[in-house]
Amino acid sequence: MDSEFYELEKALVDRGLTRASSEPLSAWLLRAANTPSLYEVKEPLHDLLQLHYRYRFDPQGLDPSGREALRREARTCLAKMR
Repeated sequence: MDSEFYELEKALVDRGLTRASSEPLSAWLLRAANTPSLYEVKEPLHDLLQLHYRYRFDPQGLDPSGREALRREARTCLAKMR
């Protein structure tokens, strides 16, 4: 639960971009990122999802630079979404 991606997920839900209970995170993010107001962060969101998946599910996880990239880019996206 310490992935900054969850902050982005909450911000998207707060914008009304809800995720169906059976909808995979990747499909929901693709749908949400196609919202015109999120055009500026569409590609970074996709990249962040990949980092998040590696952080959460890859047995090797992220190296320190990858972990910092997840942190930094999530904050950048959140700032652009405000």
